[in-house]
Order: sequence, then structure tokens, then C-alpha cells
Amino acid sequence: MERKRSLQKRRLPGRKPTRPNKKSPMNSNTNKPTGAAISPCYPGWYRIRGADGEVLRQLEQTLGLETSRLTSHALFHQGEYSYCCLEVLQRSGGGFLSQHLILAVSDTALVSLEPIEGCPAFDEAQRRLGRDGHQNHPYHTFAVVLQSLSDSTDSLLDNIGDNLWESLIQTNAVLNSLESEKKDYGVSDVVATQIRLNSAEEILTRLMEGQMILNRCVRHVLPRVTRRQPQLLGIFQMLIADTESVEEMADFAHLRIRVLQQTNNMALSVKQNQIIKVFSIITCVFLPPLLISTYYSMNIAYMPILEWQFGEPTVMFLTLALALVPLIYVKSRGWLR
Repeated sequence: MERKRSLQKRRLPGRKPTRPNKKSPMNSNTNKPTGAAISPCYPGWYRIRGADGEVLRQLEQTLGLETSRLTSHALFHQGEYSYCCLEVLQRSGGGFLSQHLILAVSDTALVSLEPIEGCPAFDEAQRRLGRDGHQNHPYHTFAVVLQSLSDSTDSLLDNIGDNLWESLIQTNAVLNSLESEKKDYGVSDVVATQIRLNSAEEILTRLMEGQMILNRCVRHVLPRVTRRQPQLLGIFQMLIADTESVEEMADFAHLRIRVLQQTNNMALSVKQNQIIKVFSIITCVFLPPLLISTYYSMNIAYMPILEWQFGEPTVMFLTLALALVPLIYVKSRGWLR
């Protein structure tokens, strides 16, 4: 018993005793909204998924986090913390998912709030920090997290660029078929391409907005980094340049979408004009015989068609055949699609 008591009293040199109700800060598990004490997923980084009221109260008590203004302000300073509220797009299966993220950083901790399903960019940031193998300052961890978000936007832009390439091929095929005598693309094909372009433009607009907010977050924290951690100033300046370059890429992709939309609208207008032109020609060709036959049929005194044995069925058949001729031509060109 005496030996056991002496071991309990012995302390490692330079190590402080742990406080009750707190886990070791080296715990690598991502926090869940439970009643247990909050622990970091990485030294200095408290990653919270699906935070409820109890978790927010724990953040206020243990870390001094101000949670009452998180939903009403995008960027603000409160005490030692700098707060950033973000709306980002992430890949979710075959589509895109909008996520609301909150980051709070100070000299002692980085706190991130994310939906219960998690943020893939945060997972990538945690893997990068784990590969470094050494403890970073919370502001450096904050820069790594923002860099992961920017890289996620960059990968989404690459995916949109691939979709734009497919739309470009489709638009070129429609334009090349305008002067072709073979069966060409119908109006439905042009409309389908236009719908894809509109969807890509909407996604790209939201990506650009998210990237602009990301750039504002970096600039929002930069003054405190300059005063408290000047050695990290180069990392934050590089992050600003990276976010601005991604914005330029998004702007260029947006211009490509606008050009494709205008080209697609032009192709649709040309196809509609072609259809109107064909029906105008058909009307000009068949209108004179129709007028002559109508005028001739008004001669009630002498109607040669009445002397034919199968006159009436023959006239009905010829009328039906002449009505089907333009329909067959239009269908052969694919204009009914």
C-alpha cells in the first residue's frame, strides 16, 4: 500500500496534473454531441459534429466560446476568438451538398462546428495534420483547415470543367448539324444541354460565393496573426493568393458557361428559324394548287371528279398523302424531338 501511494504522488517532470472531467488532448477521435467532456481531435483543434445546446454550453464553460452570435454574424471578433461562418459545397454521391460551417480560432484553441454527417474537407485537414507529426499553433491549424476547404473547391471546379467539356462537345455537334442534310439534333437535345449549363452555372455561382467568404475569413484573422504569430504571416499570405487564384479559375469557368449558353441559344434560334423556313416553303408550294383546286371545285355545273368510279376515295387519299409529306420530312430531320 505504501508503494502504491508513493506511485500516485509521483509526477513526471514538466507535466501538469490533468483536470477532472477532461480527456487527454491527444485523443484522435472526432467529437460527437454527447454529454461527455469535450476533447480535441488534434492538439488544439476541437472538432464538433452536430452540436446541440448541451455541447454549446460546454464550449462556453470550458473554452470561453461565444455561441449566441454564431448564426447572426458571418465574421466577427469576440474576446480572444475570431469567428468565421461559412457556407460551402461538398460532393455528396452524384450531387452537391451545401454545409454550414463555423470556425473559431484563438491563441489557445481552434473550434470547428460542422453537420452531423461531417465535412470531407475537415477530414482531409485532419489527415494532413496527422502526417506532419508535430503539434502546430491553432492559427497554423486554422490555415491548414482553410487550405483544405480551398482545395475542395478547386477539385469541384475540375469536375465542373469536365462537365463543361461534355456540354461543349454537344453544342458543337448541334452547330455542325445545322447545315447537314442528315438527321440532326432536335430541340430537346438543345434544351437538355441548356438545362445542364444552367445547373452548372448555379453550382459555380455558389462556389464563387463560398470562395469569396473563405478569402474574407483569411483576411479577417490576418491582423491578429500579424500581431501574435508573425512567423505564420507567410502561410496566410500564401493562402490568400491561393484562394484568389481559385476565384480567378471560377470566374474563367463562369465565362465559359456564359459563352456556351449564348452559343446554345443561338443554335436553338437557328433550328427554330429552319423549321419556320421549311413550313413557309411548303406553304408557298402548295398554296397555288390549293387555291386553283378550290376555285375549280366551285364549278357546280360541271364536276369531272363525279364521273370517276373511285373519285372521292382517290381525292381523300391524295389529300392525306400530301399532308404526310412535310411531316415525314420534318421527322426525318429530327425536328420533332
